[in-house]
Amino acid sequence: MRHRKEAQERLQAVHPDWTPADWALRFVQSLPQVEICLSGMNTLKQVKDNIKEFEPLTQDEIQCLWKVRDIVERKTAVPCTGCRDCAAHCPRHIPIPEYFKLFNEAFRYPEETWKIKPAYEQMAEKGGKASECIGCESCQRHCPQKIRISDFMQEIAEKLE
Repeated sequence: MRHRKEAQERLQAVHPDWTPADWALRFVQSLPQVEICLSGMNTLKQVKDNIKEFEPLTQDEIQCLWKVRDIVERKTAVPCTGCRDCAAHCPRHIPIPEYFKLFNEAFRYPEETWKIKPAYEQMAEKGGKASECIGCESCQRHCPQKIRISDFMQEIAEKLE
């Protein structure tokens, strides 16, 4: 939690009135290859926020985002986005992104692994265990982040089984 608070404080120091969604939309809108940016909206306020006049991020704001990214990256063991491209190709039906999420939690909060293990065990009942990975690398061939999935499956098995 400390890293999340540190990241939020850094963003709020620059723009106290911006939400994380504001930062994300402005970042995407600042990319030169992006012509239009659509986001999910559930309220009238969100619609109004999305049609506000857009100002590209300044260099200082971009530097702030890089620092926040570094904070988050330091506390992330596996840079998985949860796209599930890997899981669709696992012959053992291992819920890879879900295990990565649990593993990242155990990495961030090692003193709370005892809470994470039961969640892992419950998932393992429905899908394959991390230790059941056969190392075929079919999942890795479909991973947009090029994560060494079979290596991490061994680490997850050691940590959570």
